Amino acid sequence: MTLEDSTRCCKNCGASLEAEFCSRCGQRDIDFRRDWRGLTGEFFSSVFNLDGRVPRGIFELLFRPGHNVRLFLQGKRMSQIPPLRLFLFSSLIYFIWLTSGGSNSIAEAFSEGIAEEMSEESGWEGDESMFGRSLVEDPDAVMVAFNNWLPRVFLLSVPALALVTRFLFRKRGFVLLEHLVVAMQLLTFVMLWKLLISAIAKLSSFVSPTFSDYIEYVLAIWMLIYPVIALRRVFSLSWPKSMVATLFLLPLFIALFGIGVAAVMVLAIGIS
Repeated sequence: MTLEDSTRCCKNCGASLEAEFCSRCGQRDIDFRRDWRGLTGEFFSSVFNLDGRVPRGIFELLFRPGHNVRLFLQGKRMSQIPPLRLFLFSSLIYFIWLTSGGSNSIAEAFSEGIAEEMSEESGWEGDESMFGRSLVEDPDAVMVAFNNWLPRVFLLSVPALALVTRFLFRKRGFVLLEHLVVAMQLLTFVMLWKLLISAIAKLSSFVSPTFSDYIEYVLAIWMLIYPVIALRRVFSLSWPKSMVATLFLLPLFIALFGIGVAAVMVLAIGIS
């Protein structure tokens, strides 16, 4: 070690430097006049939070159920992507994809169901009610309102799922905040896995539409297996208890989510 190295000081707080990062304020010791690549990497890392944890963390989230959340709850947080950050990032990407085409099928299905139900029960012909006029006259406004309100259903799904798991596994000693982390990780997996399925199905459709449908169905099976393994690892359950818990959680969550989406559809029609 040279004299210059032994007397280095942090340019931010003035503390003596013994390594690349300051032990007091955390600033990295970079001379941008000599190491512009390091400064550029630091900029993108601070803006987009891109580091080695991201690809590794996403891979483990998708293919090692419950591993990330178990390590995070054990206190090994520096090696993990913060669950809230990953959830928000995944939500952003997911809703960009959803509003570019995926949500239209959802919204149209609900709007057609609502219109059909109204027609059967009240003899509505499509031009006598506020809902009918909105669906027929300005469907684009309905879709915009639907897309604006749908993310709120996903956000509310986190505490809803956390409350359910808190009730089911109340004897495991987990506090509500820990259940929120578990819920965020499960929902993040669902969003990222659906994005992956969509991308693979799109690519495989160039080979054959039938092959694309087959691949999509096969990959969807992992969404049923994943929560069984994740719940077993996180809450230390036996295989039978984990499977029973999953069989209880999946239809309940789908039902609650469906009610939320239906409510958003009605709200979108009402305000458009």
